[in-house]
Amino acid sequence: MKNILFIFIPIICFWSCSGQKSVNTSSQSSSKQGKYYIPDTIYNFFPNTTNSATSNKLVFESTNSEEVELPYFCDEFAVSYIAKIYEFSDKDFFDSLKNAYLAKSIFKSNTENNNYKIIGSEREMLNLYDTVILKNYFQNYQNPLILNFHDILKLEPSFSDSTTICGIEKGYKILVLNSGSNFVLPDKYRCEWYILPSRLSHGFSSGVAINEIKLSIIYWVVAW
Repeated sequence: MKNILFIFIPIICFWSCSGQKSVNTSSQSSSKQGKYYIPDTIYNFFPNTTNSATSNKLVFESTNSEEVELPYFCDEFAVSYIAKIYEFSDKDFFDSLKNAYLAKSIFKSNTENNNYKIIGSEREMLNLYDTVILKNYFQNYQNPLILNFHDILKLEPSFSDSTTICGIEKGYKILVLNSGSNFVLPDKYRCEWYILPSRLSHGFSSGVAINEIKLSIIYWVVAW
């Protein structure tokens, strides 16, 4: 009898998980919250991988956003993000994208500058700054926040640089294309962090980082 139970329990669990995934994928689609629970309108400038030009190549992708409903426990402040890196072989096509993003951008900087600030999870930010410094880090800052790439790009040394604020190597132009201070994720992800001032306690930001020598573009979106 015990042997029979050991056989059927995994089967029942698998069936339950499969059914849950199917139900929630349908619910997610009908709620129009986007594939990763970050609204599509915030990052609709990302390349369409199913219909992208042959001149670009996806060389890196990282995300911690969920595609299906999963149990979530908020023990500490975290962010949801998607990051993708494309390299281009057609300079004219690359330039057309660069010019379009420049025209749309609401904030511009360079990775090696010190006039911008980053947002990451509580744990990531405390790895970069101690608590005393971090309490003052955001207080008087008015520009959009950039996604923290320090941990994201640890395994991609050709794109990373530990000495820049955002963690992307020097030589990239950062363009923020969308930014806001409202909470756009499912309510289960809402988590307060006392270090963030009220105007930055929740929000979203998306944009690109462009390298004209490498003909590469880093696409990113972050919400918290």
